[in-house]
Amino acid sequence: MLRLENLSLADLMRMPAAWDIVVKHLPALELMTGYSMMKPHLGNFTVQTIQTFDKTATPEVIAAIDAELGRLAPVQGATP
Repeated sequence: MLRLENLSLADLMRMPAAWDIVVKHLPALELMTGYSMMKPHLGNFTVQTIQTFDKTATPEVIAAIDAELGRLAPVQGATP
């Protein structure tokens, strides 16, 4: 089952359905991940990592994203 704690931003971006869910709840992430200074860190940063920068990433929002991610079909090659 997909969960934010197990996936980097780069992982999420490689899964369009998962990334759509994340951006639906945290639209600022789409802009944030486009910054050239951020790009080298996408493989290391998680949504929880960016909570420092995006105050809309509350525990309630994280839980809502995880609930939707959990309903997606398993993705081959995704970190469990």
